[in-house]
Amino acid sequence: GGFTKPKDDCDKKLYRAQVWDTARQFPEVWRAYIWVNDKYLLGDLLVVGDG
Repeated sequence: GGFTKPKDDCDKKLYRAQVWDTARQFPEVWRAYIWVNDKYLLGDLLVVGDG
């Protein structure tokens, strides 16, 4: 997969919500580290980008 850079803070919140809502569908998941391209943590990308 790939990562499309969010355009603004609203997009960042939407990306985060979509990913975490997907992970929370599974009761056994209480913590998740989401990696993009085996290189970046999703949270880091949403804060600073892949620049």
